[in-house]
Amino acid sequence: MVITMKKRPVIGIIIPVYNVEQYLRRCLDSIVSQTWRNLQIILVDDGSTDNSGRICDEYAGKDRRIQVIHKENGGLSEARNTGIKAASAHYIAFVDSDDYVEKRYVQRLIRILSENDADIAVCGYYQGKRETFPDKRKKQQKIQSFNSQTMLKNWHGKYKHVETVSWNKLYKRSIFVENDICYPAGYFFEDVQTTHLLINKARRIVMTNEKLYYYYQGKDGITHTISEKKIRDGIASQNKRLDFFKRNGYQAACERLTIKRQKQFMLNYFKCVQINGLDNVCAEMIALFHKNYEKVCGFNTIRMWERLLFFMFKYLHDMIRILYGKV
Repeated sequence: MVITMKKRPVIGIIIPVYNVEQYLRRCLDSIVSQTWRNLQIILVDDGSTDNSGRICDEYAGKDRRIQVIHKENGGLSEARNTGIKAASAHYIAFVDSDDYVEKRYVQRLIRILSENDADIAVCGYYQGKRETFPDKRKKQQKIQSFNSQTMLKNWHGKYKHVETVSWNKLYKRSIFVENDICYPAGYFFEDVQTTHLLINKARRIVMTNEKLYYYYQGKDGITHTISEKKIRDGIASQNKRLDFFKRNGYQAACERLTIKRQKQFMLNYFKCVQINGLDNVCAEMIALFHKNYEKVCGFNTIRMWERLLFFMFKYLHDMIRILYGKV
């Protein structure tokens, strides 16, 4: 049934918060000013040691839609899971606390979800370091609707820029609850292990090319810092996702994801070679790259430039160590 302006369900917005005092007000201002007013805004303060928790309480004191949960630090997965449990709304969305959204973000997603009788709605996004939303380009709006099998068959293909991340989507909360799906505690890149499971349980997914979310790439984000745990979690999450696609017979998607993982071995090597104390991880990434080289280069879905890239890396990766004085 199409949702009308007179029949507006409550939409739950779950925002995990951890030491983001310099970005948090911008994020919260973009949420409280949404054109869709019927919101349940859940701020999960994950043991912040800066002023983030105080800012959450300040906003809750001004807006009765806001609920603040203060908890000991447990990581992003735990914070999201806490928000899911606390939500009473029929629909939920996640917004990272250093990101922000366009004022019609909720209204547009719930409308296309309703009009297409979907369980998940997805939008495009900007990324970078702009402090305000970019001026809208006059581009024809495009909406596409898929069943879960079609979406999974094309995983990491045409729609790879919007598929894995958790935060540019509106979900029916029942997909999480009825299927006992939660984010894996203690992992970085938790959405790599989770989003395909949600897609698999959805009857229909609808996507718009409208860019309604701004992914702010600050210096302290996961993708801008390097540690052995992040590297190992990234590979482990990719392997778990690959296992799902193999078990369910999505061969083409499996090949694309294996090619992506091969590139990740290379990227991890580049990162690790720059940091003292990660020589063991460097050696492991090279070993994994060589172990999978022949198989990956034999895939029908591999592009010529990817095959050339892998060939060059296979024989020239030691040059990188020399450039960084590691030999």
